[in-house]
Amino acid sequence: MADKQIVQMLKSGQEDLEWFDSNLNALLKNFNNMFVAFRDKKVIESDHDLDKLMEKLKDADTSNIFVKFVSKVKYIL
Repeated sequence: MADKQIVQMLKSGQEDLEWFDSNLNALLKNFNNMFVAFRDKKVIESDHDLDKLMEKLKDADTSNIFVKFVSKVKYIL
């Protein structure tokens, strides 16, 4: 993979993570207590169960997909 492609992937990933953080309140309305898979500033799939979400994504191109848990409750681990 060329250096230019790697830089673009990193930039795109950073933009997706920033999108997630800046849209968390809107995401909470539709996806509270759910795992969401997102890429290119869009939710691709969601589910309450992580294993089920992974099953939904098994045939998808999973490159550059992020998965995060959306919850109004803040967890401290």
